[in-house]
Amino acid sequence: MLFRISVQIRAMLGRGLIAFITGLAVLTPISAVQAQDAYPQKFIRVVVPFSAGGLTDVVARTIAAEMSKSLGQSVVVENRLGAAGAVAADFVSTAPADGYTVCMCGSGPMLLLPLIDSKVKNFPRELPPVSLIYLNDYVLIARSTLAAPTAQELIADIRANSGKYSFGSAGMGNIQQLGMELLASSINAKMIHVPYKGEQPAAVDVAGGQIDMLMSTLSTALPLVKAGKVRAYAVSGAERNPTMPQLPTIASLGLPGFTVYSHAGFNVPRGTPQPVIDKLNEALAAAMKSPAALKLFKDIGLVTPQLGAPAYADYVRRETEKWAKVVKSIEFKRQ
Repeated sequence: MLFRISVQIRAMLGRGLIAFITGLAVLTPISAVQAQDAYPQKFIRVVVPFSAGGLTDVVARTIAAEMSKSLGQSVVVENRLGAAGAVAADFVSTAPADGYTVCMCGSGPMLLLPLIDSKVKNFPRELPPVSLIYLNDYVLIARSTLAAPTAQELIADIRANSGKYSFGSAGMGNIQQLGMELLASSINAKMIHVPYKGEQPAAVDVAGGQIDMLMSTLSTALPLVKAGKVRAYAVSGAERNPTMPQLPTIASLGLPGFTVYSHAGFNVPRGTPQPVIDKLNEALAAAMKSPAALKLFKDIGLVTPQLGAPAYADYVRRETEKWAKVVKSIEFKRQ
């Protein structure tokens, strides 16, 4: 009798233990889902790879303020400078994959650095996309004493006088260099690259006549053009820029499909749950439709592309293929 009772007790305990373990297995994913549903429960940090007051920083702070409204939590901007965006991207890639640390990543870490620097991480793999935020095209500016009066004649003269013209950039491997290399190769010409430590010194030397031209950001080009210190010829986007609508696109000068953009987008650490990415995307999309953001994009002349992770991933893939060909064509030596 005692033996039968002890067997029954052990069987009951066994069933109870199995039920307990099963309950834990069921509750654990439910708890994870509930945690994702409750996101965000604290402030979100957006890491910007450029200094305060610059274009990317200004856009980030405008977007962050609007996202705070829809998310019900503070969205703060933190500037981490260095290595063409690699410092910020590396910091975010090692952060917890919980949606509370976001990179406002750009062309440096997401497109160019993996092509030219063997020491950097594969950031497109380590930092999955949330959404593109903007595309920023460039203005082809040149010294005011240049003979060519129009963009069409300038392109023709560069083609006819291969190796004669010089151009500046913000540094080796910068998209300003690769953009001009793409232009030169598109017209079967050679140009002399003069790298600088930043865009401003290069623009100053264009204004002073030390170098011939620069693929400049709008914010740098506008004051110099208005002051008559440089001449603006064309823009590098697919369409005319509303800030300088009088300028043709480079593509319209007999180079169909030619575009050069830098970009900024939200990226998160690998392993971030999809529901969290979706919430960030929804908040970002709402922020970009706000009057404050729309006015800023119009004033600066930024292009607002199709939003969402798939569109961003496709953009990075296509641009990487394009710039990989340019890097190979100029035999750029990886560091």
